[in-house]
Order: sequence, then structure tokens, then C-alpha cells
Amino acid sequence: MEEFVISANNCLRHNTKAFTHSDYHGGGNWKIQGTVENMICTIKNHPDPYPQSVLNNATMRLSAILAEELPQILQATGLQNLRVCVIPRSKREDYFEDNQKLFRATIQQTIRTLNGFEDGTYDIIRHTNTATTHLSRSGRGGEGPMPYCGITKDTCTISNNVYGRDTSNDGKILTFALDRIVELFPSKNQDFENPPEYFDEHFDDIIGVTNYVENPILHIVFWISNFSKDYVLTKPLHGSQKKISGEGETKLREKYPSLSGGAFFSIDCKRNYELIRELSSFGQNLLVLLPKEIQDEIIKEISQMFEKYSKLKD
Repeated sequence: MEEFVISANNCLRHNTKAFTHSDYHGGGNWKIQGTVENMICTIKNHPDPYPQSVLNNATMRLSAILAEELPQILQATGLQNLRVCVIPRSKREDYFEDNQKLFRATIQQTIRTLNGFEDGTYDIIRHTNTATTHLSRSGRGGEGPMPYCGITKDTCTISNNVYGRDTSNDGKILTFALDRIVELFPSKNQDFENPPEYFDEHFDDIIGVTNYVENPILHIVFWISNFSKDYVLTKPLHGSQKKISGEGETKLREKYPSLSGGAFFSIDCKRNYELIRELSSFGQNLLVLLPKEIQDEIIKEISQMFEKYSKLKD
């Protein structure tokens, strides 16, 4: 088992500690007995069914892996307990037979024998069919879209046991969406507590509400066109916004001669989802000049958006 970190991105708000049993190798490894690829393919039991004895051997191996490595993960996180969730198969719940849902069934049976684990295997349920990716190349992927960012939220029902969950246990401020609050009532047993001393400063270095505490503050320089200049002047993007004029403006115009008119501004913020969204929202009327990492991220977003729009015309 290896530990790694999934970096924060447009779909993930925080850097997340993750674990993997082993890499998945293509190239026909699923045909080789004893490989992880063969075990996974066998447990899927689709489209061609396997004998019960073969299925039993595959589920026993999966159970042994889980029984060994789940306690190691619990210990590595330093938490008291973990909720075990499973991303559902590509099709609706009623599409597969029971002997094609053995991955989830094996996890359920295994965690019942372990201390410190909650059964969350039904927290995410597929309600809309998606393409079966490993069969799509041969034309047997069935109905539904291929994977894309957000497909789980679009095609699955996600339990409140998942929404709002946080495993960091480090006292960070969490924001719960209003549409996820089931019930709200005053507590007579809970005394009012003053907010932490740092609360007033918590949002100083960010746009929006997402604060990656570990992220550095970036000095961001951008050009805004005449069309949007007055809007940004009267409604600053951030409290640190400053208009660049004088010698600073002269140097920028010499460096970027293609940017005629408009004005140059700077802000000092941490990178988060809301920052990228705000800078991108002006379209061609706002261009990020510095730092390169923010500029590159916006260019990537625009390229991906262009690619998706282009496909709509095909």
C-alpha cells in the first residue's frame, strides 16, 4: 500500500491524503491469473459470467486485502473511525444482478469484522446510466455519457452522510450548504461561544469563502479593458486591489504592447476556486499577467471550455 496526496483542484477544495493498494496495469493483464487486474475484472462478472468458484476466490482475495490495509489507513489518518464509501458501478442499481455487485458486498462483509469502520457503501447510489468505460472501445459500453468532471454528482444520489463530512479533524471552519440542512432548531443546552480570535482575519487573503490555509499569498497583476475598467474600479475584486499607474504602468505597457487602453491592477490573494472563477468571469476583458501559475490555470480552463463547445458543433 502506498500513501499519496490528491492536490486541491476545481473539483476538490482541499489537498487530500489518499492510499492505493497498487497500480492498475492495462495491456491484457486482466487475463493473467493472480493479478489485481484479473481480480477486479472477475468481481465485475460482466459482460461474460464466471463460475461461482472463480468468483469466490476473487472475493476472498479482495477481502484479505481490505482486512489488512483498512486498519493501516485508519492508523495513518489518526482518526477514531472512518466511513467506507464505494463509487457505484456505471449503471443504475437495478441494471446488474446480485452476483455483479460483489465488490460492494465484499466490502460490506469485511468491514463488519473490523473495528473503527462505518458502512457507507450505500451512501452513493447511481440513478442514471453512464457508459461502461472498459467496454466502450468495443462498442459494448451501453447507454450514458463517458466520464467527465462532475459525473458522480449528476448521475448519483449522494447521502447526507457524505455531504459535509470532513476528515481533517483540525478545527478548520466548515461551510454547510443550505440545501443540505435537514433540520434547524435552537439548543437550550449549548452556551454561546465567541468565534475564534482569528475569525475576523480568516477571509482577508481570499476571494469567496474557500481558504486553503497552506496556500501562499500571491501577487496577481492583471489588465482590464476599457469596457470593464469602471466596473472593477467601483467594485474591487478584493480588498487588496490597487490600480497600477505611473512608472509601473509604463513598464507594463512596454512589456505588453498588444494591450491598448484599459488599466492595470494588482491584488494579493491565495489561490482558490473562487479566485479562478472571478478572474475568468470577465472573459477577454480581463487578462492575468502574473503570476504564471494563475495565468496557466486560466488558459487551461479556457482551452478545455473551447474544446467542449467545439464538440457541440460536431
